Amino acid sequence: MARFATISNADLLDFVEGRMSPEARSAVAKRLAAEPALARQCERVRAQTLNVRLLRAVLPVERVPQDWLDLLSRRKPT
Repeated sequence: MARFATISNADLLDFVEGRMSPEARSAVAKRLAAEPALARQCERVRAQTLNVRLLRAVLPVERVPQDWLDLLSRRKPT
């Protein structure tokens, strides 16, 4: 539990994204249940993560400019 003496936003993001071991996830979940302020912060991180996903879904995918592709195709092989 010493690893989570202080829980950062990065830790909360890992928790929200499911990138924690079961043991770490359990430790953070216990802290969230015991600390309302930390639980609210986790919900803010969860909402921000959802907003970023929504933005990615609606924003156009950037492409490599054609000028760059042209330059790459003209490159002499070594």
